[in-house]
Amino acid sequence: MSLNKFWFALAIVVLFVALAAGGDAGAEKLHGTWIGKSEGEPITLTFGLKNVVKVRVGKDTGEGTYSVDWNKKPAHLDIDWGKQGKVRTIIELTDDDLNFENVDPGTGRPKMFTDKAVTLKMEKVK
Repeated sequence: MSLNKFWFALAIVVLFVALAAGGDAGAEKLHGTWIGKSEGEPITLTFGLKNVVKVRVGKDTGEGTYSVDWNKKPAHLDIDWGKQGKVRTIIELTDDDLNFENVDPGTGRPKMFTDKAVTLKMEKVK
């Protein structure tokens, strides 16, 4: 096998593994801790591996699971907060910002961003 065919085959394997795991460039950009304010309260969202998300709003904390459909415009984010309910919202990733429409659990998915939208910044690793 030539070197070019080897690298092409390896790239295909990596692509299939990433797709099987639900990964893509957007997912990798989402992983990490995002900080900002929501309705005057400090908020921290941490998106981790295995689709686990943790939230801290003021002194309250929670944990759930999430999924993102990057093929939608804007992307669809679903979070299952367990007993607190499920959130269906929209998100947008820019270089350093995560924008999401702030919605209550159990409500329908918004179609566009409004003045309730929240912008978080990726926490810098120290």
